[in-house]
Amino acid sequence: MLDNLAKDLSSVENLDVEIGKIMPIWKEQRLQNGLKRKIINKIEINKKKYNVSQRFLKSMGTMFSINDNIFKYFSPDEVFDRVQRVHPRSEIRLTTVNDTALAMSNIDKPILDSKKYVEMLKKQDKDTLIQSYYKDGVITTTHKLKNPPWTIGKGKSNDKYIDTFNLETPVDGLGLPSVYLSVLRLLCENGLVGYSSAFRSFIQTGRYQGDRIEPQIERVLKCYSNDEGYSAIRQRIEMSRCSQASVNEVYNLTKTIEKAFETLYPVHYERTMRTLNNITGDISQQYAVSGINQITPKKRRLLPLSCAVYDLLVFISELTTHYNKFIAKPHILRAWIGATISNEFDLEGSLMDNPNVIQKETPDFFMKIM
Repeated sequence: MLDNLAKDLSSVENLDVEIGKIMPIWKEQRLQNGLKRKIINKIEINKKKYNVSQRFLKSMGTMFSINDNIFKYFSPDEVFDRVQRVHPRSEIRLTTVNDTALAMSNIDKPILDSKKYVEMLKKQDKDTLIQSYYKDGVITTTHKLKNPPWTIGKGKSNDKYIDTFNLETPVDGLGLPSVYLSVLRLLCENGLVGYSSAFRSFIQTGRYQGDRIEPQIERVLKCYSNDEGYSAIRQRIEMSRCSQASVNEVYNLTKTIEKAFETLYPVHYERTMRTLNNITGDISQQYAVSGINQITPKKRRLLPLSCAVYDLLVFISELTTHYNKFIAKPHILRAWIGATISNEFDLEGSLMDNPNVIQKETPDFFMKIM
């Protein structure tokens, strides 16, 4: 597992360069209001071309207070040249991986040493590291706490969980390392992650180049605990079993899935939507409408479905755990989980007297669809 991570990180490089020596390659896109927005596709540095990531554009805006709207009125060449001539600190550190430009950062800011980071992970207790991977400028690792397992439900519909946490560490200096509370469902080993500000904490990494990030992360890995947070997340998961899913919650989930897949993997997107429909039932048929859009948002919140909110949570956690590679933006789905469990459900407690009335057994939703 860590060998694959080390391989993915082996091509990470940090370049110190003047912003004016970055040559943007761009094209124009006509907007509905008649304006033309300039879109940067690539950049060229010392005759080598790099694809531009969203992290590059976001970090440029953070460093130089440049909004995307500026490219409606000025070309990227003009903007880069102006920053070079006017800004007092135009030298930046640019992180690249293979042929992709990640974020730019202040050259004095401490930045992750990916090799030392992997070495640090190898020294950790092997039984506590569940998963590690790199994607889009961020290393994500899942760690198991030594807390005893706990169970939700009874009989055939019970699920056993253990407390875990996800650590997201940027390799390019854009943002701080973040810790998210999570739990691992032992039946299929799929993680339900609380991607929400209510379940997130940051790791401060120092201000100066001589400060090292790895030791501070190592301290978190050795002694992290959050009893109150885990108690809250257990209560919300238990309540999700006791709450019928509303039409509105499923409607919002379908929109989230659409954003997460974008236009990639259309076959898997269609199969995912069919599987979700099998869980919720045909909403149009249940409420005699040609589409959910015909139901007002206020009424959608009051209409129940033949599944619990818990079924939706398990469905999305399985999707993001086992089929991550088929999703363009899996973090959007994890954020949906975090937002859902940290807020009140539309029909909260509607199954409180008998949560097993519609509670489904916990099947492998994706046994046949992927």
